[in-house]
Amino acid sequence: VDRHSVGRRPGVRAPGAAARMRAEGGGATAGGYPGRTVGAMLFERRLRGVGKRLAELREELRVADEQVTHFADVSDDTRIRSLVSETPLADQEHREAQRTTNAMERHRQDLRDQIARLEIEQDELLDRLNSRRSGS
Repeated sequence: VDRHSVGRRPGVRAPGAAARMRAEGGGATAGGYPGRTVGAMLFERRLRGVGKRLAELREELRVADEQVTHFADVSDDTRIRSLVSETPLADQEHREAQRTTNAMERHRQDLRDQIARLEIEQDELLDRLNSRRSGS
């Protein structure tokens, strides 16, 4: 009987018991699977979450690429119209189209940055998971 579990119901751990077990080198097995710790399961769950988010962001990036192409074409068309017509309205339409294109390009770059960060996180999680498995 652990000194922290005196007076508790059987099977109920004291607050901080999991952290204490990790610090003492022990670890609960996950779901009764020998050799598979709760920490490993949490790593795997986090890794699956990162993979899912990467897939979502890549799909968003695919859509953003198509939208940037479309808005760039519209911007080019309005630029040509503003040069040919030389009216303030045509010039305003071109500026608005260019602002939209620029905003989509920024969004696309943000998606690329998020993907890059998640790929780094995924690599780090895989490294940590593999080092835990090879170390045990």
